[in-house]
Amino acid sequence: MDIIISQRLKELRAEKGSTQEELAGFLSVSTQAVSKWERNESLPDITLLPRIAAYYNVTVDDLLGVGEIRKQERIKEYRTRAIRLNGCDRVSEAVQVWREALAEFPEDFEVMSELARYLFEEFKRTKQTDNLNEATRLCEKILAKSTDQEMRNFAIEHLTVIYGALGNHEKAMEYANMGGYIYHSRDVLVSKAADDDEVIYTNDFTGDKITGDRWRKATMLELVEIIGQVLDRTNTVDRLIRYEFMLSLYKILYSDGFYGQAARSAARCHYCCARIYAEHNDEQKTQEHLQSIVRFVKQYEALPQELTFTSPILNGLKRYHDIAPSDKWSAYYLKRLTDERYDCGVFDKFRKEEWFKEIVKRLESSCDTKIKK
Repeated sequence: MDIIISQRLKELRAEKGSTQEELAGFLSVSTQAVSKWERNESLPDITLLPRIAAYYNVTVDDLLGVGEIRKQERIKEYRTRAIRLNGCDRVSEAVQVWREALAEFPEDFEVMSELARYLFEEFKRTKQTDNLNEATRLCEKILAKSTDQEMRNFAIEHLTVIYGALGNHEKAMEYANMGGYIYHSRDVLVSKAADDDEVIYTNDFTGDKITGDRWRKATMLELVEIIGQVLDRTNTVDRLIRYEFMLSLYKILYSDGFYGQAARSAARCHYCCARIYAEHNDEQKTQEHLQSIVRFVKQYEALPQELTFTSPILNGLKRYHDIAPSDKWSAYYLKRLTDERYDCGVFDKFRKEEWFKEIVKRLESSCDTKIKK
């Protein structure tokens, strides 16, 4: 609570446009005392709270941040509901959850950003541009009114992607150019500045304290994922080289075999490699990559809510799943190996092989509903 008070005192003074000296004079205390409150080195006497609240024309609850705490608890409830629905592939219902949240907190930028994100996820499934138009309005409002750099970065990223999806290359580039260079990003700069044991911030959702050491390790994960996203769009590089390069990075980073959330990305890379090798009639390589799909899909589906990496590079880094992943990824790859609607003919030459039948069987064992042959 003391951290909330120090933050609120600074915020309220900035909103009022007053000085520490003016508040100190109103309260008949020293300017040094007010300065210590704002630096979180001491707390105001409880008898002063009503007078401080009156000075800023707020309630004592607002001064203590109680209203903000209650709001964050409500937003956390909305987030948990939406994540559970999304995990069951019920994205449209998750969108409605965030619509409810926006109705309750119509000026909260975090709620706007979450609704925009889920609207874009729904668009990827339905291709309804109404979703993109609504997401655009939300992101533009965030960009116009929010002073929080993280919220602004989110809005810039999504406006870039949304206008790209709408085919408006000029607007997409306009927003893309608002982004900063990787070298100047917060992740890289904090990695340079923070000591190993220095606490950078506390995760609001998990309560976990993020140190400089954990920040750097988490940044490595994010940079590897960024490389994958960029390579996906680099059509001048051979497809097989792209996917095998990413797999080699994963193998180095997760040298103990535990990939965490990246197991899902690894499965996708192996699937793409398997298709390419099947096209070239390389049975051994096709088999190896298809078997790896099963391995990583099952690893992803079995992830606990709290992950701790043990590979030499990432040792001790914690990650969290708000809910355990569903089994839909086994079904996803089962369809791509057996359902003609997914152009799986490239694997026809191997269907009678025992190893191929075994892969299909292992995927089926993870699915609640079997795909009808």
